[in-house]
Formats: sequence, structure tokens, C-alpha cells
Amino acid sequence: MRETRLIAARTSLGTYQERFARYADEAAELERRQAQGRGLTVEQHTAEMGREAEYDAARKARTPLQIRGEIEQQLGGALSEMMFTSFDPRSKAQAAALTGARHWVEKYRAAAKDGETRPAAGVIFHGANGCGKTHLAASMLRSVTDPLITIRFANVPEFLQEMRDSFADGPGSEGSRWLHKCKLADVLVLDDLGQERATEWVVDTLGSLIFHRDRKALPTIITTNLGIKEFADRAAGSANAAGVNLGAIYSRLRGQTHANAFVLDGGDHRTEAAV
Repeated sequence: MRETRLIAARTSLGTYQERFARYADEAAELERRQAQGRGLTVEQHTAEMGREAEYDAARKARTPLQIRGEIEQQLGGALSEMMFTSFDPRSKAQAAALTGARHWVEKYRAAAKDGETRPAAGVIFHGANGCGKTHLAASMLRSVTDPLITIRFANVPEFLQEMRDSFADGPGSEGSRWLHKCKLADVLVLDDLGQERATEWVVDTLGSLIFHRDRKALPTIITTNLGIKEFADRAAGSANAAGVNLGAIYSRLRGQTHANAFVLDGGDHRTEAAV
């Protein structure tokens, strides 16, 4: 009887070991396919999934005090006074942009609160210097954030310069971490898009950010001095003399934001305020 039980136990153990080995092989194959689908090695895929898990855990644990700190960090200095209540629309176009911005925030927050699918479409503000584009974008970030909604603000020229200065330090550099946070933020503002030079490095850096957010259905809020036609021309543009083309990036952004495009007119609020 004892031998019979021992044989049965060994058989059962062997069956479980075979089953676990099969499950492990299936999991490894699934991970390999997921990595391949994302254009990554298995090691890169595993590392990125780990970072995303850490990011999600940190996001869920955020307290009101942490949120205030995030707002102060992202929207400090000149941005600290920019909120919906301090925006003074001076034309119908500016009033329409303010209404549209508030409506987008309300819709996004409601979806997040109810556990529904959050809007993937972003917003774009076109207009000359000082017409209130950045004011509205910063106001949207300030109003939308809560324990389950993370934000990032990046002025594109400064962002690219910081990336360029720090990437020489390698994958663990400050620039690499900043890029990763921008990729994963629930809502990202790209301020002053359109002044960057078309180089291979710019295409690689902006492209990795924009295409990642597009795959994850994460909305981006854009401010630009480019008019709607100029933006569309860049989206359909051809390569420059060096063979570099930003068209794919602008085309993707145009697709993400065309339903919420606002053109702000009026004079330069900053110079008028200084007079």
C-alpha cells in the first residue's frame, strides 16, 4: 500500500512538473511574440513591462499632496498662474477654444472616474505668439489630473535639447527617464511644436514618443505656431535635402487631434500686459 501511494505521488508530481513546464514554455512563447510585435527583444520587452507596472503602481498610490507636488513640478514658474479661471478670452475664437478645452477635460475625467474607456483623441491649439495657446494647455493639465490621471508638460525645443544633452550618458540617463515618463503619461502637453529641425535624431526621438502614445491610445495636447494648412503640409511633406522627413510624425498627430483643433486669434497678451 505504501509503495502504491509513493508511486502515485511520484506520478502526480511528474504530471504537475510537465504541466508547469508546458505553461512556462507557452508563457515564454507569448512573451516572445509580444516583444516581436513591439519591435523589441524579449529582454527589452520584459524591462519595459516592468517599468510600466511600477508606473501604474505609483500612479494608483498618489495622494492629494503628491498630486499638488506634481502640478507644481510640471506647471511651475510662469505656468503657475495659468488656469481656466484666469484665461480672458478676447475673441469668439478664444472663447470657443476655452469652451472646447473645458469640455475635453470634463469628458476625460468623467470616463476615468466611471472606469470607462478614456478619450484617445487629443487637442491642438494653433495661433501666433501670446494668443493663449500655452495658457489653455496648462489649464487643461491642471484641471484634468487626479489620483488616476498622470500628467506631463514638455516644451518641445527644451525637451529635445535636454534629450540631446543627456542621452550621451546612456539608457539610465535623466533624458531617458524623462522620455519614458512622457511616453507613459495619461495626458501629455507638447508645447511649441513646429520649430524643431528635421534631423534623423529628432525624427527618432519624437517618433518614439508619438508612436508609443498612439499605440497606447494616450492623448496629447499640442500648441503650435503653425496654421492648420501649414501643419497639414508638414504631415504630407517630403524628405528634405538630407533625406529626413517629419511627415509621418505630423500625420499621426494630425490624425489624433483634428477633431479638436482650435485656431486662436488676437494680439500678444504678454506684450499687451507689459505695456
